[in-house]
Amino acid sequence: MDYKLVSLLVLILAVGITNTVELTAAKCKTEPKSRINCGFGGITRAECNNKGCCFDSSIVGTIWCFYPKPEEAAAKCKIEPKSRINCGFGGITRAECNNKGCCFDSSIVGTIWCFYPKPEEVAKCKIEPKSRINCGFGGISPVECNNKGCCFDSSIVGTIWCFYPKPEEVAKCKIEPKSRINCGFGGITRAECNNKGCCFDSSIVGTIWCFYPKPEEAAAKCKIEPKSRINCGFGGITRAECNNKGCCFDSSIVGTIWCFYPKPEEAAAKCKIEPKSRINCGFGGITRAECNNKGCCFDSSIVGTIWCFYPKPEEAAAKCKIEPKSRINCGPPGISLAECNKRGCCFDSSIVGVSWCFYPKPEEGCFFRK
Repeated sequence: MDYKLVSLLVLILAVGITNTVELTAAKCKTEPKSRINCGFGGITRAECNNKGCCFDSSIVGTIWCFYPKPEEAAAKCKIEPKSRINCGFGGITRAECNNKGCCFDSSIVGTIWCFYPKPEEVAKCKIEPKSRINCGFGGISPVECNNKGCCFDSSIVGTIWCFYPKPEEVAKCKIEPKSRINCGFGGITRAECNNKGCCFDSSIVGTIWCFYPKPEEAAAKCKIEPKSRINCGFGGITRAECNNKGCCFDSSIVGTIWCFYPKPEEAAAKCKIEPKSRINCGFGGITRAECNNKGCCFDSSIVGTIWCFYPKPEEAAAKCKIEPKSRINCGPPGISLAECNKRGCCFDSSIVGVSWCFYPKPEEGCFFRK
């Protein structure tokens, strides 16, 4: 074949590969001397990737496992030195700082090098000082406040610095006082109520202040014929107890099951597995609830088969289609399907003499070859 034609084909292939990996190369294109170590001597590509780092063993004598370039750090970390909030300690390294989810900038001497990034979704914290609801205590730090899921703003003296953010999707809590279902107890605080995943509204005296929000798309998931309902509770179970089990509650029809399992999400496809191909996920006498809690399928319609079994893996076809010789081992010899899946890995025991439990294809990860 003509040399020029070969060169052209190579160029086209290279462009195609570049488009496929998109920005992968950019994230890991770091000069060897500028690489920040993310691993240890002898670390494997798999171990390195599991840490979310880049791996490049093409240059001897350099760091092979290193941190990728931060994503969109420019905007989140563009903070005036005087406004930086300390996130580290004296002598903290870039790696230690990044591991805390913070920004690192050592270009300006005498300032804080490791500091908190700008908070995401600032809109939630844009609340008038007089309308702020206290979420902390005197002298609370930004870290302690953020750990409580609250907003922190110390720019205005004499106001609450640590306060609750605006509630998400207020529509869920727009319920007529007479229709509210109690979620708390007398004297419950907003924080205690919110921690239960419930709505809090103390604006109307004599009504329930802490109450359950509107169910999310419950209409479709819980629209099940009474005769087809599968019991999820016990006699006298309350709506709160039923909802806590992730089940539907409907007491409008006397003599039927009130607390029952909702329709499975896309279960038809995931659980449509031939009885002979089912992989056991439970034990003798396991109940539907116990099986579902393990994230598995339950079908007791066929006697003498496995009733509790693993569902079909999601998008496994593409992620796990790896040549046997290219598989990277993810587990010890004799590892089970369940143990392998818990590691987030692929399992294929159809070929003897190769790794059965192996890492899936990376999702726009960092490893590439120069």
